[in-house]
Amino acid sequence: MLIDACLVASLAVAGTIAYDAHHRLAARGDARFLPRDTPLALTARVVETRPSPDGPGRAVVAPLRASVGDGATLAVSGLVWVSWPDAHALPLRGDVVELSGRLGTPRGRRNPGDFDFASYLKHRRILSVMRCDGARVERRAAGLGRAQGWIVDAVRRRLPADSAALMVGLLLGRTGELPGDLMEAFRRSGTVHILSVSGLHVGFILLMTHALLRSARVPPAVARLLSVPFLLAFAALIGPRPSVLRATTMASVVVASGALGRARSALNAVGVAALAIVALDPGSLMDTGFRLSYGATLGIVLLYDPLARLIPSPRVGPGSRMAWAADALRLSTSAQLAVAPVLIATTGQFAVAAAPANLIVVPLAAFSVACGVAMLAADALPWLASLFAGSAWASLTALSWAARLTGERAWSTAPVAARFAPAALLGVVALGLLLRGRRPRVAGLAVAAVATSLAFALATRGPGRDRARIVFFDVGQGDAALIELPGRRYVLVDAGPAAPWMRYDAGSAVIRPYLQREAVTTLEALVLTHGHDDHTGGAPAVLAGVRIRRLVLPEGWERSAPLARAAARARAAGARIVSVARGDSLRLPGVDSLFVLGPPREAAARGQDENDASVVLLLRVGRARALLTGDAGRRVEELSLARGDPLAADVLKVAHHGSATSSSGPYLDRAAPGIAVVSVGERNRFGHPDAGVLGRLRACGAAALRTDLEGAVLVWLRGDSLRAEGVASGRRVAAAFRDVRTASRDTMSRDSRKPRDARATAQGTRDRLGPTTTSE
Repeated sequence: MLIDACLVASLAVAGTIAYDAHHRLAARGDARFLPRDTPLALTARVVETRPSPDGPGRAVVAPLRASVGDGATLAVSGLVWVSWPDAHALPLRGDVVELSGRLGTPRGRRNPGDFDFASYLKHRRILSVMRCDGARVERRAAGLGRAQGWIVDAVRRRLPADSAALMVGLLLGRTGELPGDLMEAFRRSGTVHILSVSGLHVGFILLMTHALLRSARVPPAVARLLSVPFLLAFAALIGPRPSVLRATTMASVVVASGALGRARSALNAVGVAALAIVALDPGSLMDTGFRLSYGATLGIVLLYDPLARLIPSPRVGPGSRMAWAADALRLSTSAQLAVAPVLIATTGQFAVAAAPANLIVVPLAAFSVACGVAMLAADALPWLASLFAGSAWASLTALSWAARLTGERAWSTAPVAARFAPAALLGVVALGLLLRGRRPRVAGLAVAAVATSLAFALATRGPGRDRARIVFFDVGQGDAALIELPGRRYVLVDAGPAAPWMRYDAGSAVIRPYLQREAVTTLEALVLTHGHDDHTGGAPAVLAGVRIRRLVLPEGWERSAPLARAAARARAAGARIVSVARGDSLRLPGVDSLFVLGPPREAAARGQDENDASVVLLLRVGRARALLTGDAGRRVEELSLARGDPLAADVLKVAHHGSATSSSGPYLDRAAPGIAVVSVGERNRFGHPDAGVLGRLRACGAAALRTDLEGAVLVWLRGDSLRAEGVASGRRVAAAFRDVRTASRDTMSRDSRKPRDARATAQGTRDRLGPTTTSE
C-alpha cells in the first residue's frame, strides 16, 4: 500500500513538473514567438478540424515554416488555432495547407463564469490563434485523414443534410455541423453523450472484428487479442479525444487481461486509461470532455451495483423487456448522478429528463450507428447501401424527434446555480457511501452534513442573496449591466449588441449563459435605454431565455422599430410594457429607490437625437447610489444640471461609451463618482473612450474601469466601502461611500420627482410601480 502511494505521488509530482516546464520553456522557433498582428504566411499540417453550421469553422494546425514581412522563411513548431475563412472549404485532417493572416494571443475569460478560451487552448498546448484571410491546400492528406474524408462524403451522398450531420456526429463525434436547436435539445435532455465517440462505438468495433476473425476460424483468445489493433486504428481515425482514448484503453485492457487469463476489473481499467491519458497529456485533466467521460464511467462502475440493490428488476425473466428497461434505467441514472457536478459547474443546469430520455435515445443511437456502419461497408453495392441508408434516415429522424421531445420541454432541466457544484459533488460522494453498505454509512452521513451546510451557505451568502452587485458585462461596443439585488431579484439594463455578420449576439453569447449559470429564471425588469442595436440587439435572446416581469422603455418607444419589436416579443411572453420619462420612479423589491432622470417628457423630446432619448436611472440601495446614463448626450446633461436633478453617485456608468459628446466637466463634478465604468469595445472604430473624458474622470477623483481593458466589471454595493474588480485583468479598486447627503440635497431629490408638465401634474407625484403611461 505504501509503495502504491509513493508511486502515485511520484507520478503526480513528475507530471506537474513536466506540465509546468512545457509552458515555461519553448523550443526555438515555436509559433508563440512569431510577431503578433503582423501579416505573415504559414505552411502547416492540419491536426484537427471543427466544422460549423454557419460556415467552414475552425482548425488546429501544426506549423512547418513561416514567412514574415521581408520574405525570409523560418522553421516553426507548436500548434495554432485557426479561424478558417468563409470563402474556403475546411480541409481534411492531415492536409498540408498554406495560410495567410495575422497571429494573435488567445483571449481569456472576459465575463464572470465565462468559458476561459485561453486556458482551454493552453491545456491543449495551443498558445497562438490566427484569423486566416486566405488558405490553399498544398498537399492532400493520406491514410487516416483521407479515410475520414471518405466517410463524410459517403454519408453526405446518401442522406439528407440534417440527417447526414447527425450521422457524422454519431460516427466521428463531429457535432459542429448540427443545427443549434438540435444540439441544445441533446444537452437539455442529458443525451449529448451519444454524440461522443466512446463505449458504444468501441463495442461495435469489437463485435465486428471478433465476428470476422471467428468466421476465419481464428481461436477465441487470439481473436480477442487481434481485435486490439483494430481498436487502436479506430482511435487514430477519430482522433485523440478523451472519450475515444478512454473507451479504447479500457476495452484494450479488459480484452487483453481476459485473453491472458488475468482477472478483469473495470475499476482498474478506468484507472489505467486515466493514467495513460494524463501521462501523455497532463492538460487533459482540465478538459470538460475528460471529466464528463471519466465521471460517467466511474459512476457506472461504482454506483450501478448499489442502485441495482436499491431498484430491483421486475419479477420476470432476465431477458424480458421490463428487465432490460430497469437495467438501462439504473445504468443511465448512475452515469447522470456522477456527471451532475460537472454539468452544474459548466451550464448551471441538471438534466431531470436524462434517465427516461436515455431509455429512448440510446437504442435509437445504437441502431443508427449500426445502419451507418453497414451503409459504409456496402458502399460498393449502391442498391444495398441505399437500403441501409433508408433505415439510417428513419432511425435518425426518430432520434432527432426523441431528443427534441424530451429536451425542449420546460421540465427537462432544473436550474442549479454553478456555485453549488462543490456541494453537488459532496452530495454524490455521500450518496455513493450511503448505498455501499453499513460501514461506509457513517462517513456518508458526515459528508452529507457537510454538503448540506455548504449548500445552505452558498444559498444565503453572496451577491444577489445578502449583498447587492452590478455586473457590467463585456459585450464589445455596447452596453449591458445586470443589477443583482438581495433576495435574488435581478434587473437588466440593456442587452448588448447583435451583429449577424460577425456571428455574435451578446444576449445568447454572454448574458443568457450567465443567467443560466446563476439559475436566474426571472428578471424583475429589463430596461432598454434607447433603440440603438448596441443596446437592444441581445434583447430577443434574453426574452427567449428568461421570464421578464416588466419591459421598461423610454416614453415614445413606439417610434423606434427595435423597441417596438422588443415590446411585441415581451408582450407575447406575458411581460408588462412600462413607459418612463423624467420624474418617474420604479418600485422594485430590494431597491430603496430607482428614479428616472431621463429622457425628458415626450412633448419636449420629439425630434431629438435617439441617444438623448436614453433612459437615465439613479439607483439607491442602502448607502450606495449608482447613476446609469445610457447614451445620453451633453444636451441632457445640461438639462439635468439646470433642473437640479440629484446626480450625486458612488458608481457611474459613463455615458455613450466615453464619447466626447457626453460626460462634461460640470456634470461629472456634480456626480463626483468614486468608481466610473466605461462599457466599450476593444479597438473600436469610434476611438472610444475619449482622452478628454478620461482626463475629466481623473480630475473628479473617479477610478475609471474600461471593459475593453478589464473585461466585465463587477461592482459590490454593500459593505463598508465600494469594491470593483475587472474579470479579465484582475484589477481591484476600492472607494469610500460618499458622505451622507445634506438636507438641501435631499430636498432637491424630492423636488426633482415632481412632474413638470400638465399631464404629469394631473397624475400626481406618488411613487408608481409603473410610470406615467403604461401600455398593456
